[in-house]
Amino acid sequence: MSAEQAGPRAKALHDGSMTALPLPSNIEAERCALDGMLLGTPESNDAIDRARIRLYPRHFHDARHRPIYGAMLILRDRGQCVTLVTLIEELNEPRLIG
Repeated sequence: MSAEQAGPRAKALHDGSMTALPLPSNIEAERCALDGMLLGTPESNDAIDRARIRLYPRHFHDARHRPIYGAMLILRDRGQCVTLVTLIEELNEPRLIG
């Protein structure tokens, strides 16, 4: 389908006369998702394993949430349970601070 067939908004986006709208974001939803993954239970670790199929650190709008989720993924890659203690230890690794 061409931009002309898709409608005036698509045509304007295609020819550069209109900028794309910013993606929607919900910081509170991001916090709730991270909180749910941080319970330190087998179920919360299963939730991380399921979420990682489609959710990547770059998907978090709040830049502070990206390294937190990334550290959770690293811990799960190692087969570790994600708890507040293990997460803080991982985040304090010099390679993640920056």
